[in-house]
Amino acid sequence: MKSRRGKRRFKIRHLLVIILIVFLVITLGKQQAKINEIKRKQAIVEKDIREALLQQEKLKEQIKLLNTDEYIEKIAREELGLIKPGEIIYKIGSKESEMKHEF
Repeated sequence: MKSRRGKRRFKIRHLLVIILIVFLVITLGKQQAKINEIKRKQAIVEKDIREALLQQEKLKEQIKLLNTDEYIEKIAREELGLIKPGEIIYKIGSKESEMKHEF
């Protein structure tokens, strides 16, 4: 009877160990999947940060350009029609407007 009981306990122990191992493998697999997903998201966020920093640098350079006297003068002349004292503006019409006046 002892040997039969011993074999039964041996089988139960083996079964418990196998169940524990299966549980651990499943748990570790799920954790590894979560880690991989987090690493993937981290890589995307790091890429977005790099792109944002590059965009920020470009915008800083553009701000510097927009604040130069040359650019401000260009906008004042082209968009606002301002002139310097003593300048005379000559407007030359397009060929289409000249053709309309000929007929």
